[in-house]
Amino acid sequence: MRKLYTLENISISFEELNATWKCDKRYGVDTLRRFVALNKCAFDFIGVRANIDSSLGKALLQLSTSNYAGSIPLLSPKDGKPYEDLTIRGRFREDISGLLTFVQGSLLPEYHSSLPDIQDSTVEPPFYFECCRFIDFWKHVERSQWCKFEVIDRDRDLPTSGTRWEVYAQRSFAPEMAMRYLTRENRLSKLHSEFKQLVTVLLFAISEVQKIQTPIAVRSRYLTQIARLSSIYGHTSRLRLCDTFVEHASDPMVIREAKRLANVILQNQRRIKRAWRVNYADLFEHYVQLLFKEIARKRHYSIACNPRYSISGSSPAWSLRYLEPDLVVYKDDCQYIIDAKYKSHMFNREKISGDLKESFRSDLHQVLAYSSFGITPNKRAILVYPATDFISQKLQISNPLTRAFTDVHLVGISLNIASIEDTKLELGKLID
Repeated sequence: MRKLYTLENISISFEELNATWKCDKRYGVDTLRRFVALNKCAFDFIGVRANIDSSLGKALLQLSTSNYAGSIPLLSPKDGKPYEDLTIRGRFREDISGLLTFVQGSLLPEYHSSLPDIQDSTVEPPFYFECCRFIDFWKHVERSQWCKFEVIDRDRDLPTSGTRWEVYAQRSFAPEMAMRYLTRENRLSKLHSEFKQLVTVLLFAISEVQKIQTPIAVRSRYLTQIARLSSIYGHTSRLRLCDTFVEHASDPMVIREAKRLANVILQNQRRIKRAWRVNYADLFEHYVQLLFKEIARKRHYSIACNPRYSISGSSPAWSLRYLEPDLVVYKDDCQYIIDAKYKSHMFNREKISGDLKESFRSDLHQVLAYSSFGITPNKRAILVYPATDFISQKLQISNPLTRAFTDVHLVGISLNIASIEDTKLELGKLID
């Protein structure tokens, strides 16, 4: 597994890569071109820009990451098969699995179903992936014409070798039952009990795919298939979901695989791991929102996440349609505008840099613009950045002409989930 970090630029020599690939050393640039072409879809998905540099007589692969973290499979230029994962993590080396678990109710990673599976176990794919696999495989079950003998009891007019005489003896006292013989028979049937159990799992998988939590693109792709299956099996009597399916030696291979897929669904397991990504700016924003939500709920403050301030009137094509602060907290006659920025400012407090200053100027202007729309007399703004430990510094911006002022807090919060309670305690002091 090769690990990179968000917003990172790295150069890797052909010799280092070829230690794994085992390609012809004479064609380094051509091999790198084939590697980039094979992995273009995966690189585009995770926001990696790949270039080849041979200006110094040495073939180098240059990779530039974006705000996306995640994992993708890498295909070897020798045979086109996956050979390792490329994993991108947060630039500040934080535990992304803990952050994703904390925000899972409001933000889920995006998955790419057409890329090969990965080995990275940081993030499990959603349950609907397994349900989709079972629905896709069902066509093979239908083609298999799976029949089994089932034992049934039915009344006959004449006795046979399968007549249940003990039942006849109990009910033959009634004249109308004297010539009715309950007979046990073996019948070859497609609608046997195990098939009905598989149908029950199929209908359960369909219901999971149709849930509102499933991405609309997935639901749209399966719309026709689900409509056909529902029309065929929707009226079938549903059995209670069994705990597990047992594979028998007499089962066809298709049915064995169907049972394995069904067991994965019944046990709520994830056998495959998909390429995934998450925008770290969005992840940090949702993390900050959830922290303030929990604080505001305990104090009974009003809160609005991502409210939109519409922009109307005649405007050029490149104009904005709305402004959208990350978070607004209302407390009595005071309004707090909160904006989360996944930037390194609080890690570089003692560093003088033109880039840092211009980036902060943009952040400050943005949060002040948001605060100008409040009707409350007291307006305060909070800019939240990642930091090693909790940091809070207060700025007061005043206009000597109007005597108006706005308090702006520069806050750095730890991304360590273990210190989340301390973080909430300190953030709560800012809005008390």
